[in-house]
Order: sequence, then structure tokens, then C-alpha cells
Amino acid sequence: MRDRAFRDWLSDSGKTVRVVSDYASRCNRVKQELRLDLDAEYQKDHGIELLRILTYTKDDAAGKVPPQISFRNGADIYNGMASIKSSVNSYFSFLKNDYGVE
Repeated sequence: MRDRAFRDWLSDSGKTVRVVSDYASRCNRVKQELRLDLDAEYQKDHGIELLRILTYTKDDAAGKVPPQISFRNGADIYNGMASIKSSVNSYFSFLKNDYGVE
């Protein structure tokens, strides 16, 4: 993951320091917990499969389906997974913008 460049890109797009930190932390969390390389995932299929894995629906939450990422007891898993997916999607947008790759 190109952490510094991603943070700069987020800052340049008007995100606050807190949001920049949160997005980068979430991406690093995915990288560590799923043991994968976000750049490689983007190169493989533009991140489509990873974003599918990170999708957690209200039906999943209602059925208490375990998420792919760990959460502390009592956490709002549905919103937490949505935030994680959004952060990863932003990283893929950064890669698309930075590399000019579709």
C-alpha cells in the first residue's frame, strides 16, 4: 500500500486530518487482517473481488453472519464494515487516479 501518497491524495481532495488518518488505518487493517496487498488486488481485478468480500448487508447483520474483519464485542458491524469498504474503495480510486488505470 502506498500509504503516504494515499494520505496526500486524500488531503489534497479536502479531507480533514482525522478522516485521512481513519481511511489509511482502515486500509491497513484490511491489509493486515486479510493478509493481502491492496495494490495487487487492484491490479488483479480492480478490487472487485475484495470489495465483494467486504460487503456486509443488513441481512448479514440480522442473521449474525460473521464479518471478514474482526470487531470488538458490541461494535456496530454493519456500519463498521461499510466504513472499511468505503476506505478501501477510496484507495482503489486513488490508484485509478494515480496510475491512470481503468
